[in-house]
Amino acid sequence: MLRQDAAWWDTQKYGTITSQLNENIDKIRDGIGDKIGLLLRGISMYITTFVVAFIIDWLTAFVILAVGPLSCLTMLFMAK
Repeated sequence: MLRQDAAWWDTQKYGTITSQLNENIDKIRDGIGDKIGLLLRGISMYITTFVVAFIIDWLTAFVILAVGPLSCLTMLFMAK
């Protein structure tokens, strides 16, 4: 918006710019909100699973540690 010439601002109707900005901000907020929630859920599930597995059986914890990056990549593709 700051790069526009003064003549461009004269051709725009009153309130058009602010309504476009509000619509775009809502779209960005909706998109980011879902992905951040999925990311936090995945991280908390991974940490909780690792802690529980370490308490129950340390060998299981090492298996989960080895499979963790694959799980993170899968969640990454699912989030897209």
